Amino acid sequence: MGTVNVADVKDTVTRHLSEAGFAVFTPESDGLPSLVAAHPTHGLIAIDLVDKPGDATVELNRKVSRLRNDVPEVDRVRTRRLLIASDLKTSDGQSFTTADAVAGTFLPDLPARPMEQATIDALAAFFAPRLSIEVPRRTPMTDDAASERAKHRLLLDATQSAIARRDVDDVLVISGPPGSGKTLVLAARAKWLAAQHPDWLIVLLCYNRLLVPYLESLVWGHANISVYTFGRFTARLGVRVSLDNEEWAESNVTRALKDIEPTYDALLIDEWQDFMNPWTRLALATIKPRRGGVTLAGDPIQALYRDGDGQSALAGRKVETAALARPYRSTRQILDVTSALDETMDVRGRTAAFEGEPVDLVWAENTSAIASAVARDVQLLLANNERKPQDIGVLVTRKWDMGTVVAALKNAKVPVKPVYPNKVDEFDLADPCIKVMTVHSAKGYEFEVVFLVGMERLANPDGSERAEREGRAGYVGATRAKDQLVLTYSKENVYLDRIRALPAELVRQWVWPDDYPEVG
Repeated sequence: MGTVNVADVKDTVTRHLSEAGFAVFTPESDGLPSLVAAHPTHGLIAIDLVDKPGDATVELNRKVSRLRNDVPEVDRVRTRRLLIASDLKTSDGQSFTTADAVAGTFLPDLPARPMEQATIDALAAFFAPRLSIEVPRRTPMTDDAASERAKHRLLLDATQSAIARRDVDDVLVISGPPGSGKTLVLAARAKWLAAQHPDWLIVLLCYNRLLVPYLESLVWGHANISVYTFGRFTARLGVRVSLDNEEWAESNVTRALKDIEPTYDALLIDEWQDFMNPWTRLALATIKPRRGGVTLAGDPIQALYRDGDGQSALAGRKVETAALARPYRSTRQILDVTSALDETMDVRGRTAAFEGEPVDLVWAENTSAIASAVARDVQLLLANNERKPQDIGVLVTRKWDMGTVVAALKNAKVPVKPVYPNKVDEFDLADPCIKVMTVHSAKGYEFEVVFLVGMERLANPDGSERAEREGRAGYVGATRAKDQLVLTYSKENVYLDRIRALPAELVRQWVWPDDYPEVG
């Protein structure tokens, strides 16, 4: 700070704050503010002593972000940021000259921003044993065990094979956690039935239009298997059924059932938890008895469009159940973090999942900054030859964030393709590019690496149906990742508080751009 004695200015400012009742902490680290002061009535103040204001405000914001990262309790407190600059001529309320700082002019008229004593205690506990901190640096993500895990995901295990080949008298309901192979079992069963009975007509239904090409690829080579969304299925039947209003759908189906004749020899439904009850009743009415039966696969916790309880549609049917227990897709670390979102989202069987890398949690100032962080991580991954572009999916919880993410990836010279449900014919999972899509569109898909953008946009759990459904979006998005998961956020909510509280062996926490290597 030029000829000004920094130590004297700091000591004087510290004295002013202490006399005003603040608890004052003076970390000796480039990664934290010069002074941190906490008061039960006036809240938190972060002060940096600099030569010139310039970009000092941005740097102070980064230091506050570091503090928030290291002391989670600070996230709940509004922080007043002040600069003391030796080269400043006049004070302006946020930046102060050294003369005004020494005179204590920054203290009068402080706003009331109450903070809990527990937060002050957390700051004291953090600063007490240390005067400096070691700042970690983000390096390209690596995963040495990825190829070995991939080998185990290729073949059905004994339980999955037995379910695919079993006789079904009427209705079989398959349950299991995400990644346990429900979709693969359905496809294997459809192919097995088709091979055993070439004259049968077999229909495989799903909710998501983007899932149709993937399911078609799984059953390719069997002309007697048709894959449809429910909407396309009803169009083939020549009936109209509401796709967004269950009361109307109930009325539509009640009328349609009078004219429906059994047409198909076997029915299979994937993502059954998202089917309306009248949809299920209509589909069941199209199946000939004593043939291949009906096989329904789903997970109520992954229901994004309704409550996932379709049992009433099966009233009067002979229902058998089969459970898949082991999750093969995601690593234990990913599933442990997913399970921490809410006690209702505990992933069954996660202790049997493959071991992998910790989940990465990245904070950035806003959505634009988050998109830049994602683009930089992708650049590092591809430059390191750790992954191919088609191995990476960027999922957003809100569709309007897609454009920002796509723009950042294009700016980083990364091959990228936005995936929209209304352009399903253009979608090819094997295209050598990063796929950017909503969590809802990604249902049924999986990627080696997933960046999940928009966790902060999920409503805090309050018992409402809307909040519960939004929470499931975090669950579904996270479990699309096979090997590595990167969660991003710019604000706090209950879900992120729970994730941040997890141990370092499960979650590595980062700040953009502070912890990232420079481009070039």
